Amino acid sequence: MGRKCPTLVRNITSVSMGLFIMFDAFKRKQQAREKGHRLREALRECEADCNTALCYRLIEDDTDLNVRDKSGRTALMIAAGFGHTDIAHALVKAGAKINTQDKSSQTALIYAIINGNTDILHTLIAANADVNKKNTRHQTTLMAAALVLRADIAHVLIDKGAEINAKDKDGKTALIYATDHYIANSAHTLVTETARVLIEAGADTGAKNRWGETPQDLGSVDIQDSPRL
Repeated sequence: MGRKCPTLVRNITSVSMGLFIMFDAFKRKQQAREKGHRLREALRECEADCNTALCYRLIEDDTDLNVRDKSGRTALMIAAGFGHTDIAHALVKAGAKINTQDKSSQTALIYAIINGNTDILHTLIAANADVNKKNTRHQTTLMAAALVLRADIAHVLIDKGAEINAKDKDGKTALIYATDHYIANSAHTLVTETARVLIEAGADTGAKNRWGETPQDLGSVDIQDSPRL
């Protein structure tokens, strides 16, 4: 029995150390997640004037950068959506996941496009953002660019391999999104330019949505005004 005691003590010590290491790792993970929540909240609460010092400190302080809120959004999505360019760049550089999707399957790239921030757009694309990732409605980044009438962004996405004639669940293509606008005369040029970029890249002018409407049928711009260059 006496000979077994040292072995028993070593075994107990080994188990105790293992449990301590597991607990310490769990504690560190929880702390990292808590910092991630703080970072996300700091970004959300300062839509116009971000507390960059706090955000940078959290990014550099062993923070879980990919913690999600109730809608599945990460700090990178929020930074992209609010146009916090420097913070978004810092998050990407620190290793934040680029192609994560929220509960609506939106990515940080989609948020950047809707926000119209080309700096964040380029940062994400340089970090291998997927330009063809679809949300739950099967809408693409190119459709988002067309929706907000950003011909410049559409051009960048097409250059990076965006699918020109992909359709969403309603059968709408990027060109249909661009032309499906009830617009003031001042926006006519934006529609025409966006349509021009898409058509030049090979958009199908005869594509129909699930109601049988083509880009020309929607009538906000004459497709003939947007010839293939």
